[in-house]
Amino acid sequence: MEIPKKPKRAVDTNPILKKNIIVCFILDQKKLKREARAQNIHNKKRFNTKNRTKRKVIEQKQERLEIFKTFTKQEEVDLYLEAEKMQKVERLKNAKKGLEQGLKVLIDFSYEGDMEPKEINSLCLQICICCGWMKKIQNPVSLNLVNCNEILEERLFKMGLKNWALNIFKKDIMEIDEFALRKNDMIYLSPDSNDELESIEEDKIYIIGGLVDRTIRKYASLIRAKDLGIRTGKLPINKFMALTRRKPLNIDTVVLLLADMLETKNWEKSFLKVCPKRLLLPEEEKKEEMEDER
Repeated sequence: MEIPKKPKRAVDTNPILKKNIIVCFILDQKKLKREARAQNIHNKKRFNTKNRTKRKVIEQKQERLEIFKTFTKQEEVDLYLEAEKMQKVERLKNAKKGLEQGLKVLIDFSYEGDMEPKEINSLCLQICICCGWMKKIQNPVSLNLVNCNEILEERLFKMGLKNWALNIFKKDIMEIDEFALRKNDMIYLSPDSNDELESIEEDKIYIIGGLVDRTIRKYASLIRAKDLGIRTGKLPINKFMALTRRKPLNIDTVVLLLADMLETKNWEKSFLKVCPKRLLLPEEEKKEEMEDER
């Protein structure tokens, strides 16, 4: 039985074409080798640079350690206290910068008469936490307390008010010229509002109701905003938080959310960063919530 012959290819009968294919093959192989060599050199340089930087950092640490060993016990204590003092000064400077240039946030203390002593103490503690965070975060907000009477101010003073970066006003919002002239820029945050905030704008003024309610007082902030003639808005809490019952966020959490959202421009990232993990929606439920709204 005869074995069928393979059909002749164009390259077999055309020596010029065959030569061109061989030349291209050789050039391709050279190119691949060149690229591999270049990549290898790049990786080595990157590795050496990384190692050199690492070695430099280790050497600097070693130098500092050697110097530190020469100190007496008292000098160590003095050095630590001096470093701590410098850190406090820098943090306070950062908070004061936010007070002058940051996003304007007003906390309305007009609900004091509706709260019990425990709730008022909780409110003051949340303001204390806010001021602590303003010293630590990169972009602190400008905190302003309005309708803050002498009794509340005295409680805050006992908690360390003199070391905080915030403004205190005894007057109502519309009686303060700085804010009354910018009424159109104000947004009163209320969980009962129909308008959900899509973003945080730097040129707006956000008002948070200073209300700590163990028993929920529905529509309180909404009614207050309508009395002042200020538009309202609510945070997209239902999209990201697994709250089985109506439960408002702490004031310090809301302030941090506003500050972080201004930086990230992403509600999801801000909620993940600021809110307790136990309150966040699982990924599947979050998707379902998004689909339902569409």
